[in-house]
Amino acid sequence: SRAILDSRQKALKLTANALYGFTGAMASPLQSVALADGCLALGSQATQHARETLEAVAAQGKLGKAGRGGTVIYAQTDSIFASFPSATTEEAIQVGKLAGQLVSAAFPAVMDLKFERVCQPFMMLHVNRYAGRGYEREEDVGRGGVLLVKGLKSMWRQAAPIVRNTLQGALRRIIMQDDVTAASKYVEGEVRRLLAGSCEAWEMVMTGGLWRLTGQQIAGAAAEGEGGGASSTSKGAAGGGEGADDVRGPHASLAVKMQQRDPGRSFVLGERLQYVLLPGLRTQDEAAEDPLTAVLAGQQADFDLYWKNKLLRPLSEMFAVCLNPSQLHNLLSGPHTMVRLDLSTVPANSGSDPNKRKGARQTGMMNFYKGTIRCLGCKRHIPSGKLPPDAGVVGPGLCDICSSQEGKWEEVYLEYLQHVNRLEHRQAGAYAYCMRCHSGGESGSVVCENGECPVLYARVESAARLTTVSTFVKRLDW
Repeated sequence: SRAILDSRQKALKLTANALYGFTGAMASPLQSVALADGCLALGSQATQHARETLEAVAAQGKLGKAGRGGTVIYAQTDSIFASFPSATTEEAIQVGKLAGQLVSAAFPAVMDLKFERVCQPFMMLHVNRYAGRGYEREEDVGRGGVLLVKGLKSMWRQAAPIVRNTLQGALRRIIMQDDVTAASKYVEGEVRRLLAGSCEAWEMVMTGGLWRLTGQQIAGAAAEGEGGGASSTSKGAAGGGEGADDVRGPHASLAVKMQQRDPGRSFVLGERLQYVLLPGLRTQDEAAEDPLTAVLAGQQADFDLYWKNKLLRPLSEMFAVCLNPSQLHNLLSGPHTMVRLDLSTVPANSGSDPNKRKGARQTGMMNFYKGTIRCLGCKRHIPSGKLPPDAGVVGPGLCDICSSQEGKWEEVYLEYLQHVNRLEHRQAGAYAYCMRCHSGGESGSVVCENGECPVLYARVESAARLTTVSTFVKRLDW
């Protein structure tokens, strides 16, 4: 019965918070600034009164010995956080309950300040953005508590899984395991994996909601773009009448692209679109692409953009409270951030070279860039003069230096054969999973195109990577 009542209570709270948020959001069709401001003003007045009352009763000693020196460190909207430095976790729970009763007595009968939980340790980054290890009852102390995260990017559904999982993994190690060193090592590994291009396609998928943007506006912007007019992201939709703000953002630009490709495609207000950001384009609006379309075309995400624009800042904010400046600098700009893209993870037609992608921007010295092949052993460039006239895009696998080393060819050859075996095993496993899942049975062909399924990306992406690695093996047979 407690679980049912708790669920009902949370449902009511979420509904109230959602309605309040809808009245104040710029993108909300139910926007009412006056109502939102009224709620905010009343909440601010109540929290300020609660803050003054709690600090007063703590100074008067009404919270007992454990409550001495208590101060309010956070008071926003409908809640306050108080710090009791001399109290243990069990004592803080009792002090919190007593403080709630004393403060509630200073309010009208319909308003209560209820104790929710104790957080130890606690990390406050910004207003409405914090994390901690939460304890609601005394018996929770022996169980180790639970990780509480509010407002941080690790909880944003629009963020890419690589961003959410990296931040959540770091928080779990910092707060639940009390091991900042392990958190730093974990982040270094994830950043290295990201910049090396070893992330799965589904880990790069972001989402965005089409708020205040109707299907008619998207169709108008698509028609305008096809008609040779200005870009849909720089002008309002034809007939929409609301200007440049109508179609903006990567997800909105992608909606226009999808409408141009399939005029029969319809969009509804509030629909969430998945997208990835591809390399070699000027803006994120231009770089946005449908994840499944990108994977089927063998295109990979812009890993450097995800690191610098999506992951770097939240990591900096999080670790700034845990590390000294020197350690923070090493974490954010150490050797793991200088990893080069592993060519064995890049599909042959991925377009990861921005100078070879169709429609890519070429500026400055990059206009004179000419691609070369690298040695699969030492990664040195193989001079064009060393290539036979019929080398084409394949060429030899090893340079002269590596070829002259005894056993080097066998070492590199076995390494890439193992890579081929891993990819074949992964592809076979993904196909087997899809065969069990899809409606065609074990003998029918797999026609699933569920863009939210990680197995689909694993199946398609492993096939593309297998083609690339097989090309490297052929180079070693040169």
